[in-house]
Order: sequence, then structure tokens, then C-alpha cells
Amino acid sequence: MTKSVNRDETAYRERHFGLVARCVDLDRRAWDEFVREFTGLVYFAIAHAARRRQAQLDDDTVADLHNAIFLSFLEDDCRRLRQFSGRCSVSNWIKVVAVNATIDHLRRRRPEILSDELPEQIPAAYRELLNEVDSPEEQLSDRQRSDQLQRALAQLTSQERLFVEYFYRDGLDLPQIAAIFGISAGAVYARKHRVLKKIGHLVLDDTGERQIAADNPSDRSTAPNCED
Repeated sequence: MTKSVNRDETAYRERHFGLVARCVDLDRRAWDEFVREFTGLVYFAIAHAARRRQAQLDDDTVADLHNAIFLSFLEDDCRRLRQFSGRCSVSNWIKVVAVNATIDHLRRRRPEILSDELPEQIPAAYRELLNEVDSPEEQLSDRQRSDQLQRALAQLTSQERLFVEYFYRDGLDLPQIAAIFGISAGAVYARKHRVLKKIGHLVLDDTGERQIAADNPSDRSTAPNCED
């Protein structure tokens, strides 16, 4: 039974790989099949990404995003399709593309949407993230640390934030993330190191700016108008 399932999965993946190759060759029938095959997945990915960020998208916006995502596969002589590495399934790859496009749309529409997710008490997954980042303020309350992390995450790129969510919030391991992004496990490890370092710098910069503000409070008094 297991061998039969494995054969079916292999055939399924190979059919999708072939479909991508035919689309690159500008086969119109293949493109129509590609859209029919993955249109439901793209709609699901858009809705999932918006829901996880507590954002509301109307039907017209969802339809526009769906169409824009598919058109992006054809842009620049099918550059995105040509870049497909085959190291993960076509379905996972398309889901990542759709989620990233939705995150980018939400960031352009209202940047604060992407920083609304943390409650006052830091979730255990994100607490692990904070523990891995060198924070200079050990005495901060959970609320303060949550705010600080929100500000740092809001400054990450969509790819970096998606990586953080997969690893720290969803609990995926490095090989799983490697398969989703279509990169090697070593590249995932290096990306994790870079993202943690970037968050650490952002937290440090945030702490420094707030300390400067505390040391130099602005004078809120109203100066007399000498021209009166």
C-alpha cells in the first residue's frame, strides 16, 4: 500500500513538473490546465494569509490578487516559472508565492496590519524567538517586549517574516521550510542566522532610540508668540 501511495505521489509531482515546463514553452493548453489546477490553492493561500493577519479582503480585492499572482508567472518571459527549482512540490511553491503576494499587498495597504498579531502576553513560540535574540533589556515587562518584537517584525521583508512564522509560530523544522522555499537545509540555517541577527539589531536600535527619548524629553510648553 505504501509503495502504491509513493508511486502515486511521484507521478503527481512529475505531472506538475511537466506542466510547469510546458507553460515555460508557452503551451496555451498547459497554461489553462495550470490555472485550473492551482486556482483553488491560490484562493486558499490568499484567504489564509489574510486571516492569519486579522485582515479583511473584499471579493474584488481577492480576485485581483488571484489574477495578479497568476500573471506574475508569465511576466518577463515566464521568469518566475523558469526559476522553479523542483526541490519542493509545485503546490508548496505556488502557496509560498501567493502568501508572499498577499503579505506584500497588506503591507502596502496598511503596514500596521502586519504588526497586530502579538497579544500582551508573548506566545510561547515567539518567546523562544526573543530568547534567541540578544536583548539588552532583561527587565522589560512582557507587554514591553511584545511591543518591541512587534516593531521589529514589522520591519522585516515578507520573506523574512514568513520564515519567522513558519519556524517559530507554526513549528516547522528546517527540512520542511527548505522544501517550502525550494532551498537547501544549509541555506535555511543560514537564513535563520541572518534573520535572528537582523531582529537583534532592530531590537537594539529600538531600545537605543527609546532610551534617548527618555533621557531627552521634549519640552511640551507653549512658547510665547513674540509677534503678538
